[in-house]
Amino acid sequence: MNYFDRPWGFPFGRPRQIRTQRPFQEVTPGWQRPQRPGPQRVAPGPVPPSRPFAASAGSQPPRRPGNRGDLVDLLEFDRRRREPAAREPSTREQPARERLDSRHTPAQTAREHVDSRHTPAQTARDQLDSRHGSAHPARDQLESRLAEMRAELEATRAELATAKLEAREAAVRAHGADDELERAKARIEKESKRQIELRTQRLLLDFLEVLDDLERARASAAKEGAGGDSGDAIVQGLELVRKGFELKLAGHGVEHVPALGAAFDPSVHEAMGLVPVSDPAQNDTVVAVLSEGYRLGDEVLRPARVMIGRHG
Repeated sequence: MNYFDRPWGFPFGRPRQIRTQRPFQEVTPGWQRPQRPGPQRVAPGPVPPSRPFAASAGSQPPRRPGNRGDLVDLLEFDRRRREPAAREPSTREQPARERLDSRHTPAQTAREHVDSRHTPAQTARDQLDSRHGSAHPARDQLESRLAEMRAELEATRAELATAKLEAREAAVRAHGADDELERAKARIEKESKRQIELRTQRLLLDFLEVLDDLERARASAAKEGAGGDSGDAIVQGLELVRKGFELKLAGHGVEHVPALGAAFDPSVHEAMGLVPVSDPAQNDTVVAVLSEGYRLGDEVLRPARVMIGRHG
């Protein structure tokens, strides 16, 4: 069954004519299309100069032959087509040409008016060119000023870069100076503390000399006033003063260094001489104390002056 013969019909409406192939005659070799009936063409004859395409009895207006025309028809058609342009205008065409010439006159006048207006425009252009020529010095001056400003800007940038570098170096030096200042400050504080300690030691040494004088006075009073009430009272008074003085020194960090009967220690004892002893246990020991020794914190304020026993 053909697609178009289906019972439901063509889906979009059946077309009026469906041509599946060309007629058999068109594809048959040697076949020519028959001539259609119509008026017969006559040979072209002479044409009057006033009416080039006037139709005569039994003739048709000239028309360009088709693809089957011969060379004679083409040449004749071209000649007849060119002749109307070369002939003189007819009497019928003369009024139309005059009207065209009369219309051309206002157009020419308008063109001349436009040309007259063009002259002031040309003058204005010349004036503008002259002004533009006179503006060249101002432009040169502006360019020179701009070059100067650029040079000043470059100089300012160079100065700014130099200033930044100097500021950075100054900051580094200031930082180094701050470190040096801190070290100097610490050194000064340490030196000041050391000076204070030395002065305190000298002051305490002077007080120790006074304490030694009190001890010697007590010993002398005890020797001279032995057995008397007044001598004992003086000795007790001097002993009380000495103990009170030692307590005051202990309040400032001064400690007594025991020496009698102790082994000799060069760091806290100062040997003043040797004493022969019979007991071997007393060899290299302190057998006598000439002056007591004292310590201030971890440092020896004054070593004890002692006598060292020597056996054999």
